[in-house]
Amino acid sequence: MDLIGQKIGNYRITRQLGRGGMGVVVEAVNEEIGARAAIKVLHARFAADPKTLRRFVNEARAVNLVAHSGLVHIHDAGHLEGGLVYLAMEHLPGESLQQRLTRTAGPLPQPLAIRLATEIAEVVAAVHDKHIIHRDLKPSNVMIVPDPAMPTGERVKVLDFGIAKLAQEHLTPGDADLTLPFQVLGTPQYMAPDQWDNAREATDRVDVYALGVMIYQMVVGRVPFEGAYPHLAALHRSAAPPRLADVAPEAPAELCALLQRMLAKAPLSRPSMAEAARTLAGLDAGATLLGRYTGPLPPPRDRRYRYLPLLCLSLSVMALSAASALRLGRRPPPPGPTKKDLPDLRAEGAAFAEAPDLRPDQPDLEVPPADLLPLHPPRGHAHGKNTRNQPPSALAPSGPRRPIAPPPLPPYPSAPE
Repeated sequence: MDLIGQKIGNYRITRQLGRGGMGVVVEAVNEEIGARAAIKVLHARFAADPKTLRRFVNEARAVNLVAHSGLVHIHDAGHLEGGLVYLAMEHLPGESLQQRLTRTAGPLPQPLAIRLATEIAEVVAAVHDKHIIHRDLKPSNVMIVPDPAMPTGERVKVLDFGIAKLAQEHLTPGDADLTLPFQVLGTPQYMAPDQWDNAREATDRVDVYALGVMIYQMVVGRVPFEGAYPHLAALHRSAAPPRLADVAPEAPAELCALLQRMLAKAPLSRPSMAEAARTLAGLDAGATLLGRYTGPLPPPRDRRYRYLPLLCLSLSVMALSAASALRLGRRPPPPGPTKKDLPDLRAEGAAFAEAPDLRPDQPDLEVPPADLLPLHPPRGHAHGKNTRNQPPSALAPSGPRRPIAPPPLPPYPSAPE
């Protein structure tokens, strides 16, 4: 099917973007306004099948039921000559998540993986709110496109709702039997155990399981289960996936716990997509993701040095205080006198005792006679006895009176004039 150069409405096909088993995706340009679009064309043999044709149209219906910037916008659908059917959608520059993983040839940086998983979960959660199940979530159906409005400069777009399961209120008559009982739909590496058993009865938890496989692949660099079809189905049904903490020890504990729940075998044991989106958003907010961060996470800090920043800050404050004191002239006080600097007080005392009286104009102090000095001790004490409550007669001393002489007064020389 060669469509290069043909016209579809106002669009002229310029090149082929991709090819699948059911059709091709081409790039077209509006010759009047110069706008580019991506056009998905369904092969004629599949367009002749009413069920396949309704699935093809339901893809456009499912996308337009959800108003979210993380979904590709489909703005036209129609028929071409030769029985071909097409969908015209917005042209997305950038690369798919599968191409990013192939180009990286290994795990993505964990902050980048958490950010991409957060955006995918938020988009699919909005789809689940409209009771639509994607059922084919995988890296090749996620585009990473440049977007200057985003803090990181990139945005994810979820594509290909070709096998999506719509709620009954979104279906037209005859659409309810599009998926046969016990029919297997999806991509084996990303299919949940309940999707392997019966895709018709699958719930929105199959998308949660598929996103869990994608997160594991982004963080580890490979899917948790690999192999041929029969063996791969058995692994998804019964084998426990490798623990993320064992294969990626640097992964956050919250991410390991969330991934273990997302990859649970029982659908009811998995979280909803909205709960997974909230948990991933909390991890994304704590990640050191600046711009288009592509480097690894910093190594975990040693708890033995958790007080080192505080110690450095205290030393810095002390150094600034000392520098300010020196700048303002605040010198420490001089040291006190030593033993050698002290004068010889004994020699000065001897010289002071031999100094003559230098106060000739001042009369000598007279000592009062002994009979004028008090002979009795203060009231309440007499010769060491307690006399507080005794009569006055009992306080009189016995024996002759002995005068009490005052102590001699030292001379008081004045300085020479």
